[in-house]
Amino acid sequence: MISAHLSLPDTFDKLLTDSGHEALLLHAPNGAIHFASPSAKDVLSSDSLQGKNLIELIHEDDAAVVIDGFRDAVIRGVPFLPHTVRIGSRHIVVMTMPVKDRTGGVIELQTTLRDVTEFVVLRDQIQVQEAVSVATSVLAKVGGWRLDVASNELYWSDEVRRIHEVPEDFVPSVETAIGFYSKQHRHIIEKAVTDAIESAVAVDIESPLITYTGKHIWVRASVTPEVVDGVVVRIYGAFQDITELHQREEQLRSTVAELTRQRDQLEEYTYVISHHLRGPVGNIVSLLNLLSEDDDGKQAPDTVRHLRDSARALLDTLEDLTHAIAVRQEEVPNVVDLRITDVIDSAASSLSEMITASGTKISVNVSEVPTLSYPQEYLETIFRQLFSNAIRFAAPGRPPRVRIKSMEIEGVVAIEFSDNGLGIDLDKYGDKIFRIRTSFHRGTTGRGVGLFLIKTIVESMGGTISVNSVIDKGTTFRIMFALSSSKASV
Repeated sequence: MISAHLSLPDTFDKLLTDSGHEALLLHAPNGAIHFASPSAKDVLSSDSLQGKNLIELIHEDDAAVVIDGFRDAVIRGVPFLPHTVRIGSRHIVVMTMPVKDRTGGVIELQTTLRDVTEFVVLRDQIQVQEAVSVATSVLAKVGGWRLDVASNELYWSDEVRRIHEVPEDFVPSVETAIGFYSKQHRHIIEKAVTDAIESAVAVDIESPLITYTGKHIWVRASVTPEVVDGVVVRIYGAFQDITELHQREEQLRSTVAELTRQRDQLEEYTYVISHHLRGPVGNIVSLLNLLSEDDDGKQAPDTVRHLRDSARALLDTLEDLTHAIAVRQEEVPNVVDLRITDVIDSAASSLSEMITASGTKISVNVSEVPTLSYPQEYLETIFRQLFSNAIRFAAPGRPPRVRIKSMEIEGVVAIEFSDNGLGIDLDKYGDKIFRIRTSFHRGTTGRGVGLFLIKTIVESMGGTISVNSVIDKGTTFRIMFALSSSKASV
């Protein structure tokens, strides 16, 4: 692509004199014509020029420079170099030479006229097309580049230079161009250039790039080989800043993921409603029917007791749902820097009677990551629910043992909570572990809301929770905490 800052050569008029129709005039210094070659009528569309004044034929806006040229030719004896003027609807290149006598005095002027109208129109079209191309390139943020294989010279268009944010005197090379890409993507660019040169392979690449000023952006680069006689002589392509497009795609993927998560949550609520609300409601309806049919009132005490139990079960389920929904919808509590041991102690203190009665032993090792930025209320709820589960699902004849460990995994804080309890059959319950009101062990107490609530809290803050369990050996939960001070979108 030709730079918008480049102009056509100053010698363009000179170049145009090498072709086109030509006429020859002899005239006085004031422009009065006393001889015109036969071709003049074709060049100027006039049957007779003799006796006319050349200056008067030239457009008034162009005449002044011609008058000055004629004057210099007479006074200084120097030629008037080629200059394009308008005569009627035509563009004519005028070039004047002084005609001298034996003593060196100028006696008349000889002017050559060349019709270059077609070339001027073509020049104007090229300039318009170039201006449109530059404007389009800027609006679309697309530039062009070219690499000459033999000389290894690299050319960048103005838009490519703008995208890289390089200074005006920056001279690009293959090495410096590749150096703008992130380290993990440079080998992709190097391979694309090598494949294009050696195997004439064309490719499009999307990659992160760090500009000259240090800004992180995403770009799309095409690599296209030009083959002459079976040999790649140069490679070229388009270059585009796609940062905004990449960000929109990321937002779209995030939106799709969030919608998928909300769909799964809706299915979870639907499951609870269909399986855990229908039963108590059905029981209440049946018991009310029995109560209305009990004429002597003998069964009333038992019926009322069953009604109370069914109503309590219905209320418990509604409370569990309300609690989970509240976590997802409420504004996140303040995120503060917490000492993990302090939160563990607080959660254990709230369950001190249960821990003491069960003989639970707790081992804590958070030396690798002793602190965490998180809402204190949320973190205490997580530990409290895990402690409660570890005690409720302890193996018979084996006192509960709890081990808590913090760590950092790929820059993310993680906490592992392990117990030595009954364990969970993951083959059977793997897809149901975090569902509300789901029980994995017969004869145990609990409403089946603890793990559901933990997962709800963790995911509402952008984290994840996973489980590993062996039957009759114990269970380990790993929580990955998103390093963010704001609540994830819900």
